[in-house]
Amino acid sequence: ICVSETLKTRVAEDVGSIEKITAVPYAVPELPYGTGQAGLQGPYVLTVGTDLPHKDWAGLVRAFESHDDLPPLILVGWCSPARRRELAMRSKPGSIRFMGPVTDRGKLGDLYRNASCVIAHSHLESYGLTAIEALSVGAPIAASDIPAHREFCGPAAYYYDPSDGDALAAAVARAIRTGPPSVSAPALALTWAENAAMTAATLRSAVDDQ
Repeated sequence: ICVSETLKTRVAEDVGSIEKITAVPYAVPELPYGTGQAGLQGPYVLTVGTDLPHKDWAGLVRAFESHDDLPPLILVGWCSPARRRELAMRSKPGSIRFMGPVTDRGKLGDLYRNASCVIAHSHLESYGLTAIEALSVGAPIAASDIPAHREFCGPAAYYYDPSDGDALAAAVARAIRTGPPSVSAPALALTWAENAAMTAATLRSAVDDQ
């Protein structure tokens, strides 16, 4: 069982065609309301993740360094102190802010809901959790143009080449200007009950084939 058709395709490319592999996507993670406030003053752009190579936080920082017209970038997720200092040195004062991990789901939900735009920036994903969390609360979203984001966001995101900082900035500006998506993302159609039923059916099929 894998979480997306994107991952299923990549597995087949890596190890060859596998007859009995089934894609069972996640349903939408719940983001409860917190205090209703994000704890930040003024407009901001949000990204949520971890400072791993495929997330390319350095590329994000470069894009915001080159485009003064964008609101400040808030980075939520783990980043080592040394790496934080390195990235901060590349940016103009006030253009980025590191919040570290946010484990309170209510606070995280407020951060998403109050963002002028959420960036789902990555070069490689099997599902794209940040994008789906943002869309689940109606946040405007700019997403890197990779298969997993296309599979689950559909027409609800503004896409850009993750290697092109100018394209990233343009997608963010367009998302801010347009506001919340007017169309629904494919991922939002699946419920947890349906996810459970699909998982159970796949497991029963595997047992019956033994």
